[in-house]
Amino acid sequence: MTSNAKIALNPLPWVLSEKGFDLSVPVLRQAFSEIATTPFKAIHADPPAGLAPAQYRDLLAEYGFVPAPGYYSAPFHEAPVDEIAESNLEK
Repeated sequence: MTSNAKIALNPLPWVLSEKGFDLSVPVLRQAFSEIATTPFKAIHADPPAGLAPAQYRDLLAEYGFVPAPGYYSAPFHEAPVDEIAESNLEK
């Protein structure tokens, strides 16, 4: 699956509970079904323990998502945010 998604969503609010992170497939399925109603088409790539990367990609694809990095690093202290974002959209 290819995508022109520019921004990914980290499903942290869906998988973090009072007991800690729950990256189980049932919790991810619930999260992804809710996130699928938003404009986001890319999700933070963080396969849960016991799930191979290819299986995680398949799970994402079931909901129309592609995996993406969870963090973006840039020299925000050196240039305006819009300038950094614009320059990286072309990469």
